[in-house]
Amino acid sequence: MRRRPGIAGLQRDVQAREQYRSAGEEVRRATLQQMKEQLALFKSKLEEFAIKHKADIRRDPVFRAQFHTMCANIGVDPLASNKVGLAVGVENRLLTSHADGPHI
Repeated sequence: MRRRPGIAGLQRDVQAREQYRSAGEEVRRATLQQMKEQLALFKSKLEEFAIKHKADIRRDPVFRAQFHTMCANIGVDPLASNKVGLAVGVENRLLTSHADGPHI
């Protein structure tokens, strides 16, 4: 005959669940911080690219279409953005989707 868990067993279960919750929260915080750092780097590189290739983007319709397609795929509207806020759409999209859970 098997014994049911007593109070000590129930308390261990509660403690284990709390430890898992705490570990999960720490992983979520670390992941969010990494995403913010990667996003900052991405924003700066996208701005550098747009500035460096500004003339090509304006002059070459094929290159411009490819640039706009890339921006649309990641949620950036380069027509509505200036060079400082070029990646705002990406930031809002990533941070909002991560706040709801890891959808990326």
